[in-house]
Amino acid sequence: MLSIAERAQLQNFVRQSPPGTPYLRRASIVLLDDEGATQEAIAADMQVSITRVRQMLRAYKREGVALFPDSVWSTAPYKATDPIPDVARLIVHSLVEVLEQHRPDLAHETSVVAVHESRKTTRKMRTALELFAPYFEDRLLQSYRKRARKFMRRLGRSRDIAVFQLKLEASMAEGLESGRLTDQQHAALNSLVDYWRGRQIKADARVRRYLAKGKYRRLLAELKAFGRGDAGEALRGSARASLTTAYVAPVMIYDNLGRVRAMGDQLGDRRPEQLHALRISCKELRY
Repeated sequence: MLSIAERAQLQNFVRQSPPGTPYLRRASIVLLDDEGATQEAIAADMQVSITRVRQMLRAYKREGVALFPDSVWSTAPYKATDPIPDVARLIVHSLVEVLEQHRPDLAHETSVVAVHESRKTTRKMRTALELFAPYFEDRLLQSYRKRARKFMRRLGRSRDIAVFQLKLEASMAEGLESGRLTDQQHAALNSLVDYWRGRQIKADARVRRYLAKGKYRRLLAELKAFGRGDAGEALRGSARASLTTAYVAPVMIYDNLGRVRAMGDQLGDRRPEQLHALRISCKELRY
């Protein structure tokens, strides 16, 4: 449905926009549909009704890119002629800004949106740090990446339970609407919902206890300093540090594409751990 250029521009808009930005949800729905997600999965992920998802997709099919204002199609804050170390700092800085926006919510309310957006943005951050690590000295970016992984693990359980609850409640609502669920079955599923709500409370509390230790705040402060250029030295005396985005980006993309395709060829019996590894690699390629 989307052209390559349209997809790239919408992805750039979604990546850089804080929650509540006009047209952000609309762009996210169109992107998820273009990636092959089902309408049910989109509704659960975006926390909207499936009717809303269908309306939005029908509108896009009618109007195309005219459904979005010109501001959505803005370009990235860097150019193909910029050296890779400079681009690395700009990307890290933009990702830190998103994480900072959600940190107060995580520390006090731990909403589903804050958990999901923080985990997604942290995965993008880890991908960026891995890509750009060879262009900086002292293995600094590898150390940031390792610390970010610890934070992702703290969010993982909270995110998994939240997704399960959203899908369970969406399935229950559709079952009632279609008449597939009896009152007895609905009552039994309500008990299951109550159980998982209790588990959610405990998982969210663990996230808040981790944040209270201050490790996450210190990591964001260090990443912000790196993004500003106040920390971390680019490789000296190496032609690699002066390479521009135009030369490096195609190599990065094809290297990751090759990895994904090789994993796809080796799936064999499609064991869960193989499918999971392929899924993660596809995410890294997308980022």
